[in-house]
Amino acid sequence: MKYEIDIAAGIRADRFAAIAFDKRPGRKGTVVGMQLGAHFVLRWIFQDAWKHISAGMATADRYKLHTAKSLFNDSEAWAGHERSTCIAIGRCLAYFVSKEMLPLHCVNPHASNKLYMLKGL
Repeated sequence: MKYEIDIAAGIRADRFAAIAFDKRPGRKGTVVGMQLGAHFVLRWIFQDAWKHISAGMATADRYKLHTAKSLFNDSEAWAGHERSTCIAIGRCLAYFVSKEMLPLHCVNPHASNKLYMLKGL
């Protein structure tokens, strides 16, 4: 039996647009972002993560486990980011999944290097 998954229907851009970012003072002025646990993630990182990951969902292999790097779907852009930014992108992905913005579920939610699989398999 073959199951069809409508990935586009599972991408909730409306929920992403509804994210309420916080403003806080930074070293060079006010910064905008969101507190995720003990880490403050800047809005531009959220936007970059959403742009790449939501676009990459259409090409994600339904039968494989995925990392934030593989779902980012742009190895050149990923390599251009600092390690701390890549980690922040992973935190954004975990947030997107927890808020059901993407049709993914985390298969190892307590691990530091999370793995994701498309829902509906």
